[in-house]
Amino acid sequence: RFSPEHIWSEEERLRYSLRKEIFPDIPEDTVIFACFSQSAFYHWLRILQRVPGSILWLLRFPSAGEEHLMRTALAWGGTEVASRVRFTDVAPKETHIRRCRVADLALDTFQCNAHTTATDVIWSGTPLLTLPKEPFKMCSRVASSIVFATGFGKSMVVYDEQSYEDRAVALANSISYRLEENDQGRVERRGAGELMELRRNLILHRDQMPLFDTPRWTRNFEKGLEEIWKRWADSCHSPLSNLDDEGGVTITDDDPFFSEGLPS
Repeated sequence: RFSPEHIWSEEERLRYSLRKEIFPDIPEDTVIFACFSQSAFYHWLRILQRVPGSILWLLRFPSAGEEHLMRTALAWGGTEVASRVRFTDVAPKETHIRRCRVADLALDTFQCNAHTTATDVIWSGTPLLTLPKEPFKMCSRVASSIVFATGFGKSMVVYDEQSYEDRAVALANSISYRLEENDQGRVERRGAGELMELRRNLILHRDQMPLFDTPRWTRNFEKGLEEIWKRWADSCHSPLSNLDDEGGVTITDDDPFFSEGLPS
């Protein structure tokens, strides 16, 4: 079994290699913001303005959208900011998850959050900044639920648009790099700061997170089904007719949040 430090060191090495492969022309200390789903474009351009030299990585999804977004970037942000909006083609699933780690911070959308895309990003180790803007729209709260199921949700959830921009800028500005010699005598580039520490925690704790614990999710889902059946059997009518809780079923997760205690 490899030590946490070895796992993290290898992750940094792989991430740096992929970064040079996908964006060979950018400086090594460039902050990469990314979104692989929809758009909160105005706020992203404002973030780019506040983080000099950073780039915004988007997908050609659909490819026709690139022209329209670039035209909007020019109109809203000017030539310099627009030049830092970068597009790549959509990749096969395995490649997509592998290259998600290249981004420093993924930026979520508001009205409809990332769903599967959010879990892809988190699995890759990349933190996701999200805003549950619409309290009565489930699709606007999905990513918040996802990141809280990592145990580090407080670092990735904000509750208004200004805080979203401020948090993205603060996380980006927290990054620093140093050159360090490893135990094989090879000099490696190592990251530090709040955002890098959050990434490190996501990588090292992802096998313990409820988010990726399928057997645990199955146990809790079965508890919910049993409770629904019990309500129906006891009352001889649909649980949806119980107006006291609007038909909702709440169950208790009996497993500890992290099997080895909360991460430090």
